[in-house]
Amino acid sequence: MPRPTPETPAVPATAATATTVATRQVRPGWWHRAHRLTLRGLQPPDAPLLQGLYEGLSPLSRRQRFHGMLRPSAATVRGLCRVDGQRQRAWLVVDETESADPVGTGAGVVSGGRALAEARWVLGSCGLPDGTAEFALLVAEAWRQRGLGRWVLKALVQDAAAQGMVWLQGDVLEDNLGMRQLLRGCGFALCPHPHEAGLLLAQRRLTVADAAERAA
Repeated sequence: MPRPTPETPAVPATAATATTVATRQVRPGWWHRAHRLTLRGLQPPDAPLLQGLYEGLSPLSRRQRFHGMLRPSAATVRGLCRVDGQRQRAWLVVDETESADPVGTGAGVVSGGRALAEARWVLGSCGLPDGTAEFALLVAEAWRQRGLGRWVLKALVQDAAAQGMVWLQGDVLEDNLGMRQLLRGCGFALCPHPHEAGLLLAQRRLTVADAAERAA
């Protein structure tokens, strides 16, 4: 999965970026008991939400998401919130019912909602075949095993297919059993990573049906 580093530059604010920010494409919300969850495009003002989501992770979950980075810096988080909408796309799942955290989810809670999940795909990493994008997915620990990760991953697959991607792939730590189960359940094949011990390579070929489902 894409792993941010402090040296990764922020994506320049292009016209495509401005369009994405202005439209704030909001997908239909997902109901979970009394919570109204919305999947929406990640934007620069969302940095506090994303930072809060990361801060709520246990050391193990942080290792599984970032593969060794102890704690993303504020500059790294700001860079992750700047996407061009073309070669990379990213989303947050936000609980917008209230800013409090009555069920103790441990997710990022700031004015304007609570971040429960993050998903993204990035095109053009060095050495990848044309049409291949790397993906990343993170769900707040208290919201796992509730169907939220599957819902977000399905939306990610549909969007990548609709944008013309042919393959989605990412790196998963071998001991990340929950992610392995989720990926297999969503049609990804897992195999030993060709270059790094302790990692698995997750891959899924995208289809016309995936893109059609996104458009429906």
